[in-house]
Amino acid sequence: MLSKAGLGEKAIRLFADASPVECHDRILEHFPKLAETGYEMFLYQRGVEGGFFAINQPYSPKRLKDAAGSAKIFLRPLQKDLEVEPTAAANDVSHL
Repeated sequence: MLSKAGLGEKAIRLFADASPVECHDRILEHFPKLAETGYEMFLYQRGVEGGFFAINQPYSPKRLKDAAGSAKIFLRPLQKDLEVEPTAAANDVSHL
């Protein structure tokens, strides 16, 4: 259901010298519904003490790389009740 609404897994590539504003704009290009709600970023770490850990703002490519290395970063909408109707962008598979 979330994938059809444009909220599924996607790979986003950012320029290393991008500003936090450019990073935010790029995220919203791929997940426009997050403009309605805002979002938080979490890093998932495996292992005995693994789990989800919040990544603090500002979200710049350098800070994200320093925090996550090669681990996946997850975005969580700040609002519980997001509209999950299918979008035209959900059918686009874009890896930048």
